[in-house]
Amino acid sequence: MPELRQDVVSGRWVLIAPDRDRRPNEFRRTAVHRAAACPFCHGHESATPQALAVYPRPAATSLQPTWSVRVVPNLYPAVQAAAGGYAPPQPPPTAPELYPTRAATGVHEVIIESPRHIVGAASQTAEETFWTCMAYRDRLQAARQHPDIRHALIFKNVGADAGASLQHLHSQLVGLPLVPTEFDREWSRALAYYDQHNRTCLFCQLLQTEEKDGSRVVWQSDQFVAYCPFASRFAMEVWLLPRRHCSHFEITSDDTLEDLARAIHDCLTRLELAVPSVSYNMVLHTSPFDTTQQDHYHWHLEILPRISTVAGLEWGTGCHINPVDPLEAAQRLRTARGPAA
Repeated sequence: MPELRQDVVSGRWVLIAPDRDRRPNEFRRTAVHRAAACPFCHGHESATPQALAVYPRPAATSLQPTWSVRVVPNLYPAVQAAAGGYAPPQPPPTAPELYPTRAATGVHEVIIESPRHIVGAASQTAEETFWTCMAYRDRLQAARQHPDIRHALIFKNVGADAGASLQHLHSQLVGLPLVPTEFDREWSRALAYYDQHNRTCLFCQLLQTEEKDGSRVVWQSDQFVAYCPFASRFAMEVWLLPRRHCSHFEITSDDTLEDLARAIHDCLTRLELAVPSVSYNMVLHTSPFDTTQQDHYHWHLEILPRISTVAGLEWGTGCHINPVDPLEAAQRLRTARGPAA
């Protein structure tokens, strides 16, 4: 059974999930075998648990897949299903104050982003990207209804260096009974800035400043701005923010999701063209479920390429070494595909 354990020195929570070690790893197989045996491809639907949600493919024929995106429970979840009376973990027999634990209950879902065996966003259609964004919103709304889930993270791992075990393009949602340490730190810093700067949202201020300067902007539209952060941790790192202040992704409108799909598709395609075969993580930061609209917090997406290896200095200090200046990164990404449409 998975279990949440807290390190009393750092305050960091860790998921102990032994069953995750049983996951298959496609990156150890041949390319032919990957496509032939992929459980996420059209025709292999029985290889996954029963779908939680299916987004149809319009005008599909009897010879074509009937779905664009499928959402299924993760076969190797990092958390135990929140329903079902899972017994809380027992503390160690001595000094329990040094070993805080709690039940790792929640949800862990896989969002399969195409019925075709694609391994990068550049191969995804605009329609598939839109339905993927719809799934992000809808599954967050579903997780929010569960009284035991306080926060949920949506993320995408692409490539072996980013932690992916299956090639087929997919995202994941993990809902937790607590607010993770890293997000809590980000939330607190945004709140401190808001209190100290005349009730100004830190993210809105960053967005306005980056757009005015323009040198680190990669892509922009009427509703979104993508830029390489001034203090990027990773080479070619990109943040994507909505222009309109909103703290909770799950209330995003369909029209906004359409523009978001274009933004994600464009930014990831630029990255994949600028750095062929790149591994990367994409992470959605949104507010905890037990909060209402927050003036100090702004949901956003972070695209984190895994071009350099995170090594001793990073693990020991938390200070990343980035070998590519964000100005250069933005320039390379802007020219990778040409001007945004």
